[in-house]
Amino acid sequence: MKPGIETTRTEATRIKIRIETTAMDALMVRLFDTIDEANMAWVIAADQALRDAFGAALTDLVPSYTTLLVHYDCEQLDHGAACQLINQALSGLSPCQYPSGGATRYSRVV
Repeated sequence: MKPGIETTRTEATRIKIRIETTAMDALMVRLFDTIDEANMAWVIAADQALRDAFGAALTDLVPSYTTLLVHYDCEQLDHGAACQLINQALSGLSPCQYPSGGATRYSRVV
C-alpha cells in the first residue's frame, strides 16, 4: 500500500486518501471513514479524475459514499503504476461543482 495524500475539505474535515489492494487488478481508494451525503461531491470529482487518468487501462470504476473501487487492466499497468496514477489524479482534488443542467465536473488545484 502506498502512502495516501491528504487534501483539505474544510477546516473541520479532511479527506484521507488511502489505497488498499483488493485484487491483482483492483484497488480500493478510500476517501472517507463515514457515510455522509456531503462526500458525494468529492467522490464524483475523484471518479472523473480517475477515469481521465487511467484512460483505456481502466476496466471498471465503482464509486460509493466513502470509496471508489478501481479495476484496471494489469497487462497495461502494474500495481505500482496504478497507485501512482491514483495519487497523481487525486492530488489537489476539490469537490465537483453542479452547474445548471445537472451536469458535474471536477476541478484540481495545480
